[in-house]
Amino acid sequence: MESIKKRNTKQKATLLEYLKSNSNKHLTAEQISRDLSSLNVSQATVYRLLNSLAKDGKIRKYHIEEKQPMCFQYIEDSCIAPSHYHFICNTCEKVFHFEDKEVEKLKDSLAKSQDFFIDTDKTVFYGTCKKCMQGGKK
Repeated sequence: MESIKKRNTKQKATLLEYLKSNSNKHLTAEQISRDLSSLNVSQATVYRLLNSLAKDGKIRKYHIEEKQPMCFQYIEDSCIAPSHYHFICNTCEKVFHFEDKEVEKLKDSLAKSQDFFIDTDKTVFYGTCKKCMQGGKK
């Protein structure tokens, strides 16, 4: 039943634009739905479109870790997003991602010396974010 033509709806365009403008963030379907609710994009539509966009390779759909909700990220026209790592705050549980050449060198060195592939999608550093260290939880 692949004969069903994929449509480019206004909601799909709105969602893609939102994901593009937030491509530096790990977004959950709940966050996306909440942010787009004022634009009359329903939660059911968000979930349906996210799954469709992931299947089409326009966005990544992944877990950083099992207890966290599924994340989505726009990956532009490449099939692989840039290698990056994650901080999770032990206090507010926010997820931050970062790129670092030194960490990348360490990853490559460990992979080579240990003959082991390191999945950067699931590489997580735990600690306390600046806001929580200053006493402003969430």
